Amino acid sequence: MQGYGFNLNSWFRSNDGILFVGGINGLNYLRPENFTLDNGKLRVFIEEVKSSKSDTVFYALDQKARLSYSDRSIEVRFASPYFNNPEKVSYRYKIEGLDDDWNYAGNNPNLRLTSLPPGHYKLRLEATLNQADWIPSANVFEFRIRPPFWLTPWFITLVAAVLCLLTWLLIRNRNQKIREKQEELEAEQMIHYFSTGMDDQHSVDMILWEVARNCIGRLQFEDCVIYLYDEERKMLVQKAAHGPKSPKEFDIKSPIEIPLGKGITGSVALHGKAELVGDTSKDPRYIVDDEVRLSEIAVPMMSGGKLIGVIDCEHTRKGFFTKKHLTMLSTIASICANKIVKLQTEQEHRAIEQKLMATRQKMVEVEMQALRAQMNPHFIFNCLNSINRYIVKSDQATASLYLTRFAKLIRLILDNSNSQAVTLSSEMEALKLYIEMELIRFEKQFSYSIEVDEDVAADSIYVPPLIIQPYVENAIWHGLLHKEETGNLTIRLKLSKPGLLECFIEDNGVGRARAKELRSKSASTKKSLGMKLTQDRLQLLSREGESGLPVIEIEDLYHEDGSAAGTRVVLRIPV
Repeated sequence: MQGYGFNLNSWFRSNDGILFVGGINGLNYLRPENFTLDNGKLRVFIEEVKSSKSDTVFYALDQKARLSYSDRSIEVRFASPYFNNPEKVSYRYKIEGLDDDWNYAGNNPNLRLTSLPPGHYKLRLEATLNQADWIPSANVFEFRIRPPFWLTPWFITLVAAVLCLLTWLLIRNRNQKIREKQEELEAEQMIHYFSTGMDDQHSVDMILWEVARNCIGRLQFEDCVIYLYDEERKMLVQKAAHGPKSPKEFDIKSPIEIPLGKGITGSVALHGKAELVGDTSKDPRYIVDDEVRLSEIAVPMMSGGKLIGVIDCEHTRKGFFTKKHLTMLSTIASICANKIVKLQTEQEHRAIEQKLMATRQKMVEVEMQALRAQMNPHFIFNCLNSINRYIVKSDQATASLYLTRFAKLIRLILDNSNSQAVTLSSEMEALKLYIEMELIRFEKQFSYSIEVDEDVAADSIYVPPLIIQPYVENAIWHGLLHKEETGNLTIRLKLSKPGLLECFIEDNGVGRARAKELRSKSASTKKSLGMKLTQDRLQLLSREGESGLPVIEIEDLYHEDGSAAGTRVVLRIPV
């Protein structure tokens, strides 16, 4: 048959049965009766398979195709040469190893399979004309998709091995951290125990013995010796030890002295660095004490870069001491050194404070005695002058009354002369005697009143003797006696706050300005020291009590017209 198509309606059948068909390139003829084609027979083939990514075509369908994981998408084309009615042909396929049932593909002879998982597969194809009788394809496409490297057994085995190793490392690291944390906690508890034990001691020797005893009892050392450094002699002096050579506490049979730089202990003291010797038999510096021990650890006690001493421990077992022991003992040595320095500093401060307090107390007593020695003659001199005046005036009754009260007053003064403080009631009694003596002498030119607040317990409050009298005397002599009319003197006592007694001495005399003017015109050259001495005494008392307030305040009083109305004096006395 000539090709390239035929002309429409260009045919003719002769009487002898030959069929002529006109074509583009010639004439075709045939006898149809000679063809024996079975029109009911259907055949189907897998015509072509190719990779969607690389366009590789697999023609040898009888061989197993190997596809990489990146080429796991394929395109399949079917062929079924049924020319009577090609539209009636339907297809179905199944991938063995992936599908359990057949997949219906309809009349489409093309199939696209994507994202196939790794594995071995067989593509089977069937076709039908009546949807009942399915004809299998003449060939089967068998192929394998290789897995990626991360899904290969060797890679999975390697990953599993790495995971197991990492898990083991994590567990080991976690257990190690737990052990380290536990050891750190135990070390902190141990150091806290040592520190607490040292806090309870009140002397350097007690601290050293406490550390030595705990090194044996708590750290399981066999022998522990603690030396203090004698800087003048350049010598380590044994102060505490615990072990076979000191069975009793605070009892060292033969105290050891080691020169600086000699032996392991002396070397540690010289260089200020701790040493851990695992085998003393190989160290020529080792010095045998009571017996040979194969392990030694020596740690300096330093404070502020200054050597305080050395803690030296030994054990009979070789390699007994570890880095853990070294770290812990170094911390203990540092705490011990700081405790010793602090205790020594506190002891020095206490000694200095005690010495200063003793010196200060002695100075205060001397000053108070000197003031009393000056003031008592001053008061007595004034009183004797008054008595002498009455004798000269031949007023025997008044002189006798005055002398009687003066004798009683002198007795009170003598009774209190050896005391730094007297009761307030005794002081007020002496003050009343003095004021009444002045009333007699000045023929009652003034009146007086003494007021004591209810919260002032006069029998239980102590004040310096004759502390108020000089200011009362000044009010009488320089304020009230210069008034033409009768004057008034008021004395009031109250506790302004706990430990501080305030005494108000108020007069309605001529005032300080007028008194100063009158004194300047007086021919008398007598110098009164009473108030100055009293102020000095109050200053000393205030220095001891540290009240923080002025000891004496003097205020001028005025009438509404501006004229002088007297003077108010406030004495603040620590009690």
